[in-house]
Amino acid sequence: MDKIDTFFEGDDEAFSVMEKATPWIIEFTRSSKIPKTGLSLFMLVNKMMTIKVAIYDLRDSEGVYAMSILLRSLIEHYLRFNYMYMKAMETRDDSMGEKYQDTLYIKELHDLAKAYKKMSEAVGNVVQQTATWEAVNDINEKSKQTTARAVEDDVRDLTYGQIIKYIDERINKEKVPGLLLNMFPAYSELSSFVHGGRLSDEVMMGFAMKGKIQERLDEITETAYCIFTSSLLFMFLAFYQYDKRFAGPYLDIQDIITKTYSAPPDLPTENAEKPNP
Repeated sequence: MDKIDTFFEGDDEAFSVMEKATPWIIEFTRSSKIPKTGLSLFMLVNKMMTIKVAIYDLRDSEGVYAMSILLRSLIEHYLRFNYMYMKAMETRDDSMGEKYQDTLYIKELHDLAKAYKKMSEAVGNVVQQTATWEAVNDINEKSKQTTARAVEDDVRDLTYGQIIKYIDERINKEKVPGLLLNMFPAYSELSSFVHGGRLSDEVMMGFAMKGKIQERLDEITETAYCIFTSSLLFMFLAFYQYDKRFAGPYLDIQDIITKTYSAPPDLPTENAEKPNP
């Protein structure tokens, strides 16, 4: 069995662990002390899983360019997941989940309303004269309890620049291996693929001329697998702090990771109680 087959086998095992734990997870998101944080972590893991599956599918058709775009998106999800996990372990309350589920949602609605207004002005649509914040109020009741400026201020720490800064300041770089730290430069390097930049042309030509297309296919596949399994691991660890039933799923994922890749995930866990094998 080659290395990639090992990852695919580990991926199947990890999904099985997640599937079996899903009834507990759903219960956790409804009745735990951190329901919104729990839901947010679970939804991010699910979204990362769908991106990972798409990356696997593109590997068969050697779609390196499309895989690179998806990897950038996967890294964005992974960084946001890490930030939320670390904040939850630090604050020991549901404030991070509340910000993600409520305030960020309002911010995204506001941004969408502004985009519609700008487009309407560009094409001369006289119907769109409503202030964007009023448009959001029509959609979301909670927005009536705050202001656009307050929402902007509240979610400023959820920008990717601030997320990277927060994580970087809290990782012991002498102690941890490189999975998460390697995502920082990759996030920037893959930007050209997302936005159709010239750098992506040079990178793609370099892979082709050096005969490294297959190598890059395997690298992206491995990274997607590592991101998914490490996110599962720390989701279960976060849940274990409040519900000891998650010891089993956590240890199962830990065993899968140990079997399939040597560098363990590098999130700091000093604030988290770990289950014993």
